[in-house]
Amino acid sequence: MTLSRRTLLGGATLLTAEAGGLRPFAAMAQPGAAPLRAAMTGFTTINTLDPGKAAINPEFYIIWGVFNTLVKFDAKMNVVGDLAESWTNPDATTWEFKLRQGVHFHDGSELTAEDVVFTFQRIADEKFGSPVRRKMAPLVSVEAVDAHTVRMKTDKPFAPLLTYLTNTRTSTQIVCKKAVLAMGDEQYGRTPVGSGPWKLTEWRPNEKLSFAAHTEYFERGLPKAPALEVMLIRDDSSAINALAAGGLHFVNAVPYGDTERVKRMASVAFSSMPGLNARFAQFNIQRPPFDDVHFRRAVSMSINRQAFVQAVVFGQAVPSQGYIPQAISWAYDREPRPYAQYNPQAAKAELAKSRYGADVEVVVYGMPDAWWKRMSEVFVDMVNRTLGTKFRVEFMDSRTHFQRWMANDGQCWPNGWIALCDPDEYLFDCFHSTGWRNFSKYSNPQVDSLLEQARQELDREAKGGPLYMQAERLIAEDCPSVFLMNTYSNSAVLKRVTGFDHTPFDGFGAQLAPMTVG
Repeated sequence: MTLSRRTLLGGATLLTAEAGGLRPFAAMAQPGAAPLRAAMTGFTTINTLDPGKAAINPEFYIIWGVFNTLVKFDAKMNVVGDLAESWTNPDATTWEFKLRQGVHFHDGSELTAEDVVFTFQRIADEKFGSPVRRKMAPLVSVEAVDAHTVRMKTDKPFAPLLTYLTNTRTSTQIVCKKAVLAMGDEQYGRTPVGSGPWKLTEWRPNEKLSFAAHTEYFERGLPKAPALEVMLIRDDSSAINALAAGGLHFVNAVPYGDTERVKRMASVAFSSMPGLNARFAQFNIQRPPFDDVHFRRAVSMSINRQAFVQAVVFGQAVPSQGYIPQAISWAYDREPRPYAQYNPQAAKAELAKSRYGADVEVVVYGMPDAWWKRMSEVFVDMVNRTLGTKFRVEFMDSRTHFQRWMANDGQCWPNGWIALCDPDEYLFDCFHSTGWRNFSKYSNPQVDSLLEQARQELDREAKGGPLYMQAERLIAEDCPSVFLMNTYSNSAVLKRVTGFDHTPFDGFGAQLAPMTVG
């Protein structure tokens, strides 16, 4: 049975994109007769489903269910095999992966080492223009030893490689060489052929994506449901209403303001845990007043993070003093960092040391959507109340906000990173002087050295973790960002749905494969 949007919109209320008004949302038919229906909330735009071209979160949310990678994270954030049954390090710069045999793409063709080599050749090709080309730069060669063995070499020991080969936001999902060459890159992004549990059957832009179960999927018994429909719903609360009425089975993000309401719903199971993300206010340290470290420290110490969490997300977050979240436990530092603690007296003392006084004017670029708006407003209010400064917020849409941030065109941007799974992504990418997301051009030679050392320590927990912690302490002293909070990942699922396993890394598409409607 294929549900059209008209059929689906029949019971509970759903805010539609057409007019911003309320439309009805249908309840389930017979249990198990209809597809598993999930909502991706807060997003409606997906430009491509080609892993090598993907750049925004909703694209990856779908890609995770359509494709596989060499390795993946388990529920405890350990790296385990996916397409690779095993792997070894013959030496510090060489990795060999033994592929599973009998893995098939959605078109029936067998996945071999040739597809793996082709995937990484595309990423490395400057003309192809993959957003993660720089991220995978340490990988200097990928070769097929035989049909089911792949050898990778890096220019120097590169410890984050395994993380970057997982089914995360790294674009290393293995594509089907045969299908890409037959379709061309653009068409492949519209009609992807992967090896994952879900095979795309229909894509209605800004509305929904439909999938059939991949009947030749190599993990026996998955996916559990015969089909999947992913609704793209911008308004989070409308998705919750649809879930309560049975028109949806799963909602990937529960609005922080709706958590108490969801907990009271008899038919819904609510799940919450600290996620893999960083929420912060980034400074342009090239421009006044944030070119002064004392001013930056004053701002950082003026924020009561515990109160901030309560005011912005109703307590649904962990106050943070760095980028690395608790879920990456081996690199998470619990020792207090003075400049990341609320201390009004010390904040005023730092302000007095700076070249700028309380009369300085600062424009904070904020986003007007949901709790992001509140985040900017509370940040500005706390700074002004503590320091007597003249911070004010100027709101702009998220696309413009990010473009201005990337161009370092402004003074301050409350923002965040999500779905990052390695300390290298949080620190090297954002604070190394060559990091591709170091938009403020922060540079500290000691931080650079520590992060470069951490990258080369294959014993990550015993040797790499302490190096990342040292680097983050130095970053916290320099305050190129005000670290604010690590928000929770909140999900809701109907109680008659089984197989949902909430993990710090929300795999969405892949996360749906074990779920079935009772």
